Amino acid sequence: MPDPLVLRTLVCVVPARQNQAMNDLSFAEFHAALKTDPRLADLGSAVPEGASFAFQLGDGSAATYRRDGENIEVVDGANAGCIVATDAAAWADFAAQISGMISLLLTEQATLAKGSFNEMAAWDAALKHLYFDHPIYVPPDVPFAPPRRFTLEDSDAEMAAALDAYGFLHVANVFTADEIDTMRADVEVAKAKAAPDDGRSWWATLADGSEVCCRVNYLSDQSAKIDSLTTDERVLRVGALPGVGLVCQDRNSDGHSVVIKYHNVTKGLADLPWHTDCGNGGHDLLCPGMNVGVQLDAANAETGQVHFLPGSTNTALVGGRPQRDWQTFAIDTQPGDLTVHMGHTWHVAPPPTSAGPGRRAVYLSFHRPELSERLGPYEAYNDVLFRGGSGRIRVGE
Repeated sequence: MPDPLVLRTLVCVVPARQNQAMNDLSFAEFHAALKTDPRLADLGSAVPEGASFAFQLGDGSAATYRRDGENIEVVDGANAGCIVATDAAAWADFAAQISGMISLLLTEQATLAKGSFNEMAAWDAALKHLYFDHPIYVPPDVPFAPPRRFTLEDSDAEMAAALDAYGFLHVANVFTADEIDTMRADVEVAKAKAAPDDGRSWWATLADGSEVCCRVNYLSDQSAKIDSLTTDERVLRVGALPGVGLVCQDRNSDGHSVVIKYHNVTKGLADLPWHTDCGNGGHDLLCPGMNVGVQLDAANAETGQVHFLPGSTNTALVGGRPQRDWQTFAIDTQPGDLTVHMGHTWHVAPPPTSAGPGRRAVYLSFHRPELSERLGPYEAYNDVLFRGGSGRIRVGE
């Protein structure tokens, strides 16, 4: 087994880009074609008025994107309020969805030569639309009905249709109380063994200054019961719902992991903002992908539940979060329930509203078989988050 400390220097280990069109175009060729791309029309509303952004390569090549009324204009040079400096190889990885922008910054393959992270992030939706053809999310004219709670007594066809429409699913009463008790006990043992520099756990700081473990990855190595979920018929039935041949990944892409919520976290990634699970890169390889959460505790506002933006799978989100009047759903669950979401459905994990214990949930990831061919054991796109002197997850401090 590779030393997990070595893995914190990895961004990803994908030997071939999945987006062949990007392989065939240089930076200059891509932007020459983009200048006349009809998708630039009416895309101005995806970025703030007056916003401008540029890529500047080490060889002197540069391209600027700027809002021009209701359209986006692409011109040569780096005359912009926000400039990302990088090289041709790193830009090509971004253009082929191998690396997300945050990954390039964290690994110092790109730097902000001018402007702020928020100014750069303001261009996220527009760039995803232009580079990857992800449609800009638009709320439906007819609101979604409140999501239904399913059980394994319901048909696969009904559950699959709901997952396809909403991007997420709630399946109740899947695991017994004894099974949940076993998993809880194993999670507590794994949490007690975790250390901030082990490269397999995420840590956060509470308001009182104490450090707490908020996530442990690769639990299959520490719990026979959690390891057995890889071949559990109930889990595999749910994993087959997308109908695209996804397989349960137990020893790469973070494996089977547990998320542990706390009240009053001040640093770390215990509470995640609106995001998709391919935000660090690898959309073409990770998506379609699905995460299944085995709920070990009740999930509600008090314990820190997940919220979803229905119908947002494979879309780009202007501003990186829903507008205040958009329809979102939070799922209340009980121990033994499953939550299911497609990795490219927009979701958020806010902090618990109560000072009591937060929820714990074991997450299982399902991806195409190609993922385990491209990523080795104990390698994941999220490994980029371990970069830094301490090895702790400290993004967003």
